[in-house]
Amino acid sequence: MKELSLLDDTMDIVVDTGEEILDSLIKNEALAMIPGVKIGVALCKAGKGYADYRLRRKLESFLYECRDLDISKVEKFIQKNVKNEKVVGNLFLDEIYNLDYDKKARLAGRLYKYCL
Repeated sequence: MKELSLLDDTMDIVVDTGEEILDSLIKNEALAMIPGVKIGVALCKAGKGYADYRLRRKLESFLYECRDLDISKVEKFIQKNVKNEKVVGNLFLDEIYNLDYDKKARLAGRLYKYCL
C-alpha cells in the first residue's frame, strides 16, 4: 500500500509541475508568438477547456442525482466518517473526474444518495 501511495504522490507532483510549466508557457506572450509553440499553446488551451467542460458535465450529472439528498444526513456522515474534509473533497472530485461517462457520474450520484 505504501508503494501505491508513493506512486500516487509522485504522479500528483508530476502533473502539478506539468500544469505549472504549461501555464507559464501560455502566459509568456513572446514565446507564444513562435509559430510552432503558438499552435501547441492553442491545442493545450483547447484540450484543457474540453477537460474542464467534461468535468463540469460529470459533476452536474452527479449532483443532479443528489438533488433531493437531506443535508442533515450528509452532515452526520461527514462528522462520523471524515477526519479531513479537504482531502476527502479532493478525492471525491478526483473520482468523479476519472469516470469515463456522464452516465457513470449519474449512477455514482444515485449510489451515493442510496448509501447515505
